[in-house]
Amino acid sequence: MVPRTSDASVDRWQLLIAAALVAADEDPTVRFAQLATVSPDGTPYNRTVVVRAFYSETDVLHIVTDARSQKVTHLRADARASLCWYLTAARQQFRFRGTVALVDAAADAEAQQARRSAWSALSARTRRQFAWPAPGTPKTAESSDAEEPPADDPPETFVLLRFHPSFVDHLVLTSTPHRRTLYHLDDAGVWQRQPVNP
Repeated sequence: MVPRTSDASVDRWQLLIAAALVAADEDPTVRFAQLATVSPDGTPYNRTVVVRAFYSETDVLHIVTDARSQKVTHLRADARASLCWYLTAARQQFRFRGTVALVDAAADAEAQQARRSAWSALSARTRRQFAWPAPGTPKTAESSDAEEPPADDPPETFVLLRFHPSFVDHLVLTSTPHRRTLYHLDDAGVWQRQPVNP
């Protein structure tokens, strides 16, 4: 699940994430990050998500979720979000700001292809969760008895989140003083890099 690395214009923050992911490949928690959204009434919400991949040769991060979850409701009202990704073995923190595009059952053909690919990459145990009752509803004895949906056909409850970063705050904790670099997309869509005090 590494970002593009063959393109000569690849930006330094993607290369740093790629190296950290490769170095920690045996650690399943390396993909855990915290996604923050804002509810329609202005209340901030934060939760742990799994960063599944970088989307084909881009800076876009892929996350999957249930269409009935709070985060989907929040993102339909306001696509802005933040993601904090701490890579423990590398002792590096990446804080992202950007927007999230929802790829659901009504998305166009190109997006559906990415959605189906993300779905088929999930384990059978994870796919079964999308057939459970809605997240946040009272639990019953039948809540975990749902049959597994087909591996090649994502259900309507399955949503692919495409996180489009426009700002990255990178902090390296392996040295004293710590090293911190800010990256932002300029009007031409090119990443600009600025080292700052930690």
